[in-house]
Amino acid sequence: MDQPLRGLRVVVTVNAGRPEDVSALQAGFPDVVVRVNPTPRGFAANHNAVLREADTLFVALVNDDIRAQSGMLDDLADFLVSHPQVGLVSPRVLNPDGSPQLMAFNDPTVLRMLYKISGLGYFTRQGTPLRRLAVRLGGARLAVASFSAYEHSAIVPVVVGVAMLVRREAYLQAGVMDEDTRVYGEESAWCWRLRQCGWQIALVAETSVTHYNSEQPLKGWKLAEHRKGILNYYVRYRPEWQALIIRAALIGLHSLRALGASLFDRGQAAAELRVVRMALCFRPLPPVTPG
Repeated sequence: MDQPLRGLRVVVTVNAGRPEDVSALQAGFPDVVVRVNPTPRGFAANHNAVLREADTLFVALVNDDIRAQSGMLDDLADFLVSHPQVGLVSPRVLNPDGSPQLMAFNDPTVLRMLYKISGLGYFTRQGTPLRRLAVRLGGARLAVASFSAYEHSAIVPVVVGVAMLVRREAYLQAGVMDEDTRVYGEESAWCWRLRQCGWQIALVAETSVTHYNSEQPLKGWKLAEHRKGILNYYVRYRPEWQALIIRAALIGLHSLRALGASLFDRGQAAAELRVVRMALCFRPLPPVTPG
């Protein structure tokens, strides 16, 4: 981050890092608080630990694979100060070449999740011709937040969680993030709960971060965690019949995909079966309190 740390309390969480790397981090940045997990914890659990102990008006949650535009945190804080109804903000998210990444998206719907679970979502993922066409048509006209490049600040349903500034008052009211997954799906549920408490979510287009590790293939354990994030959202926050549809789709479609993958990729077949076992057994954890 190309801005001084004066006036900020910075906490860096290291997931089971090497001692020499931790020592170098502490030596290079003596004002930074370094937390080392003996075993890796998830995205939500690591951020929630900081949210619980924070006593500032705003708390920034920032990935380790970004570079922030100079003054980014000041810009986000200024937006929260001037928009008291907004509880959480995020900057524009760019690729290293300056092109826009996915920055915001709509609440999950059953049809969109079935499209994603089926594998058809592959054809409209970031960088594909169909997605580029949809982006050119414009997110506003299609009423799909993820298809907008957001050249101007806007109130959005859900932001991508690579860099967020949240108002402490808001998350004390709505709660912190669900810790059911190691990664994936936390933003949808958290933004939904913040909005249910009357807070708005905003994307501040006048400032940005560059995100260097955006395209991670859904393979191995990551596939099951991604699908668990979807199922967790429906089990916790949507009507029971919708959760039953999503659970059944995960079991049925991933069973078929496991059968097909077993013919040519045993590793992928094992990942598909891991999703099936997760969907059969998943029960959400007790709600996480902010205090």
